[in-house]
Amino acid sequence: YTDDYARVLASAAALRETHVIFGDIMGDPHREWDQRVCAGHGLTAVLPIWGESTRTLVEEFIASGSTAVIVTARAAHLDQSWLGRTITIDTVRELEALGVDPCGEYGEYHTLVTGTPLFNAPLELAMGAREMHSDCWALDVTLADTLSDVGAGFSRPGTAHAAR
Repeated sequence: YTDDYARVLASAAALRETHVIFGDIMGDPHREWDQRVCAGHGLTAVLPIWGESTRTLVEEFIASGSTAVIVTARAAHLDQSWLGRTITIDTVRELEALGVDPCGEYGEYHTLVTGTPLFNAPLELAMGAREMHSDCWALDVTLADTLSDVGAGFSRPGTAHAAR
């Protein structure tokens, strides 16, 4: 993962990009990794939501009219029934009742954003198989209108961070 990411950063640096924006909220090892790999390519890591309240951030996300569905769930925290669920305030309450961070910042789950005011149109998804990979439930997801497989990048633990 790091080698592939380093190649992407090298390409960005070659295009004279200067900064890379990350959505990490907590976890010093994540921040340190972001900063280290970027610095190695002369890039500056920017973490604009670092240290913010995850509950506040998910509430703002929902209030903006954005939508996301759960595409991976760590089996130690959530079962396969969570796959494909939309993030709503009710979902957040249920997650918190289970001791899960509202944004999944401890790796409890990962999402695919399906709609936001920044998109031209929401993604229409077809939900596929539910499979266990490395103690994580993963949902295969296909774009309904094109039947292009987009699930592969989300079903492998370790790659979901890039998709967040």
